[in-house]
This record gives sequence, structure tokens and C-alpha cells, in this order.
Amino acid sequence: MGGLCVFVLVSILCAWGHSAPTASKTPVSITFPGEIRKNMTSVEVAEWYLVKFGY
Repeated sequence: MGGLCVFVLVSILCAWGHSAPTASKTPVSITFPGEIRKNMTSVEVAEWYLVKFGY
């Protein structure tokens, strides 16, 4: 019975610790390889994605 209580306590603490929001105030940006377009504006990048994926 004691092992079960320890398991439940550890499970709750792990779930609580991993659900905390990040402290960063900047938005997260994900860039995939081959998709770096530094010389394009946001509108140009959006249009490029629409053409690339056929929308």
C-alpha cells in the first residue's frame, strides 16, 4: 500500500511539474530545414507557403 501512495505522489508531482508554462515572453518559432527565408517579408513567406502547399 505504501508503494502505491509513493507512486501516486510521484505521478502527481511529475504531471504538475511538466504542465507549468514556460517563462519566455517571446513567441516560439519553429523553423524546419530548408525553409529559412531571411530576405522575405512575412507576406511574401505566407504567399510562398500557399503556393508551395497548393492553397
